[in-house]
Amino acid sequence: MKPVTREDLLVQLRELGVRNDNLLLVHSNVAGAELAEIFACFEALRDVVQPRGTIAFPTFTFDFCKGKRYDCRRTPSQMGLLTEMARRHPDVRRIYHPIYGFALFGAEATSLADEIHNISSYGDDSLFGELRRRNGQILIINLPFAHSMTFFHHVEEMVGCDYRFMKSFTGEFVTVAGTAETRTYTMFVRDVDRGVVTTVEPMGRRLESLGLVREGQLGRWPVKLLEAGKVFEAMKQTPRDEPDLLRKMDPSMAGVFF
Repeated sequence: MKPVTREDLLVQLRELGVRNDNLLLVHSNVAGAELAEIFACFEALRDVVQPRGTIAFPTFTFDFCKGKRYDCRRTPSQMGLLTEMARRHPDVRRIYHPIYGFALFGAEATSLADEIHNISSYGDDSLFGELRRRNGQILIINLPFAHSMTFFHHVEEMVGCDYRFMKSFTGEFVTVAGTAETRTYTMFVRDVDRGVVTTVEPMGRRLESLGLVREGQLGRWPVKLLEAGKVFEAMKQTPRDEPDLLRKMDPSMAGVFF
């Protein structure tokens, strides 16, 4: 079989509809692939947003919520190989949030990294808010909605719902300069005491039925592409009016946070 190249993947991304003049958020699972194909994918993703676009790789880590320190220089991403490659890249610009951080490349990587200093994980001043305002794109590589659509939680925070609440997490934050500080960040968390369990696949199927999910192939991986602003408009009543599309109530899970 002919090896998949960066050029092959670029063609597929463009055919899918990835833009080169906006903000692109990529959620991915490339485990099990050959390293050459993974590197080709990483380079194609960085190239496809040129010349005017910006790409964001999530470098999320949840250890801060468990009392462990976050080190801007060393704490690895828990979101897969592509995101850790992005975090370690010499040209990266980063949003240093100890829970929901991002690695950025492209035309506005520096300006976004300089401007975004959100406290709330999913807040209006987060990258998710910027994605919504720009009607940026969300690319999902080889993942179900349940493991990729963090943007749904941004919608829940923006419109409000009765099954989540704002919770504070305080811990040690080590800056790029190596200085240790005590900082507090917040997250709109599910109400675990009531047995709230996140189940967003039904919302994903609703978006598919509305024609808001474009599907395709990227090398060996199935992919989906969505536009954040359109997703927000389509589901902004859902957290209040149809919460079963986003969560279920399971008393046996009461008290289980992670």
